[in-house]
Order: sequence, then structure tokens, then C-alpha cells
Amino acid sequence: MAEFVEGIGRYVYDAAGGTVATVMRKRDAAGTVTETLTHVATVQTFLAWCAAMRAVEADILRHQARQNVVTMSDFAADHAATSKNR
Repeated sequence: MAEFVEGIGRYVYDAAGGTVATVMRKRDAAGTVTETLTHVATVQTFLAWCAAMRAVEADILRHQARQNVVTMSDFAADHAATSKNR
């Protein structure tokens, strides 16, 4: 078995069973951590989900890049307008 740990949980790969389990981690106000098994998927399903999440991530990054370009161009236009008034 192998596992990948992230902030809110972990993914546990079971090579013998050919599955990946998703375990969510919660911390209460007292600091007690509880873990709950939320999903068990075949490796193929898990890899397809990962590919879909990478596609979503790429869309988010493209959108953010467009926002940054617009923001920077707006900033440049504002700067040009205000520097003429000096």
C-alpha cells in the first residue's frame, strides 16, 4: 500500500486490490482529528478523476491569467492617464 497525504485527507493506493481509497480528515475545536473513509474507486476511475481535475485546474489557471492580463492592462491605462496629469 502507498498513500499520498494532503491537508484535508489522504489517498491510499492498494495495489493488491487495485483500488484507491479517499480518507477525509477533520479536526474539531479541541484539536481531535477524525478520519472518515469517503470513497473507494478502482485505479482506472481514480486516474480518470485526476485527469478531470487537471483539466479543471487548467481552466481555472487560464481564467486567472486572463484576469491578470486585464488587471495589468487596466493598471497600465490608469497609470498612463494619471502620469499625464503630473
